Amino acid sequence: MMLIKIINQIIFKLFKKDILRILYISTLKNRNIFSVMSDAKEFAENIDYNQKVLDIINTYKTQGYQIILLSASIEPVVTAICHYLSYDGCFSSKLNILNEKYTTGISLDLLDVKDEIIKDKYNNRKRHLVMISDNFGDSKCIPYLDEYIPVILNKKSKSFWKQFNLKNSIDLRK
Repeated sequence: MMLIKIINQIIFKLFKKDILRILYISTLKNRNIFSVMSDAKEFAENIDYNQKVLDIINTYKTQGYQIILLSASIEPVVTAICHYLSYDGCFSSKLNILNEKYTTGISLDLLDVKDEIIKDKYNNRKRHLVMISDNFGDSKCIPYLDEYIPVILNKKSKSFWKQFNLKNSIDLRK
């Protein structure tokens, strides 16, 4: 499995295509959207959420911040997580749908374009914009935010985020 992940990373760097993601999405072909949404709801209810991250998000929420989940994951999963955590909204990758069934492919892909979403949706904002992420690709969003809080998972991510001289971080290393 490790070799497959390495090959997938190389392909993504060269062609901006996540082959594993495409394969996983293809398993949804001809599935009824309501069935997938039900599965996504069950998934969202059983995730082992990181309490440290949730506590920081909830602190912002109690201060009146609007909490928006921005993820390149597919819409049924992101929407289910958003509802489960009682967030205010979400943006996610949209799948092709025909006759209430998923077809093949993605109609709107947020993979590696979250910075564009932030620029387009929040460029003329009058509120403080904060992003929390462990995704290295999300570093492209930093110029458009008031605050970026990286989630540090290991030594490699600690080293990566250090270059940005960010004020806060969430360190999940054991």
